[in-house]
Amino acid sequence: MIDVNLLKEKTSARVCFVIGPNNVLIGDVEKPDEILQRVSLVLKQTLNALGIIPFRYLTIDGENEYILLIFKGKEIHGMVLPYFLPLEEGLRVYYEVAGKVKEEKEEVVEAPSIEEMKKEVVLLSPDILKKLKEIAISHLGDFAEDVFNNTLEDLEIREDSLTMDTVMEFIVGFEKAAGMLIGPSRAEKMKEEMLTLIKEG
Repeated sequence: MIDVNLLKEKTSARVCFVIGPNNVLIGDVEKPDEILQRVSLVLKQTLNALGIIPFRYLTIDGENEYILLIFKGKEIHGMVLPYFLPLEEGLRVYYEVAGKVKEEKEEVVEAPSIEEMKKEVVLLSPDILKKLKEIAISHLGDFAEDVFNNTLEDLEIREDSLTMDTVMEFIVGFEKAAGMLIGPSRAEKMKEEMLTLIKEG
């Protein structure tokens, strides 16, 4: 498990926590066990609603602070950070501390830079768009082709650089565009079919 005390010290986080088999929370909060339980429930509901898409990390912006959530195996590591600590620096420090944990197990681990993390993004096959278009045609008929291509163009999505993030962005944008033609209920049903396709991929 990551050293949350060291992580808190190095990031100036108000709160650091781990959600997993062994929950841990340190920081200036009341009823830490209750808070962890609530955060865990909200995250599970959110990820289930999104089709359990594999994220590397998520951020939640607040008025004076932001929350950085990092998904690590069966655990979720979280920090409540001040805005004077940029996201890139928060990630760098996190991987530095996480690397020290592995070094104690006699493993040599270098914290990846932001650029390296971007290079690790998995590209998806362009065939996924063909399958999504088939679903679109089944709901929009003759209108599907134009709306589909216009959404790709508006979002500047290229077939040769598809990622899970861009496909999800497309599905959300296409649902909004289709909703104006077939109504929000049918557009929602179409989106669910597309998400199921991505999930079963």
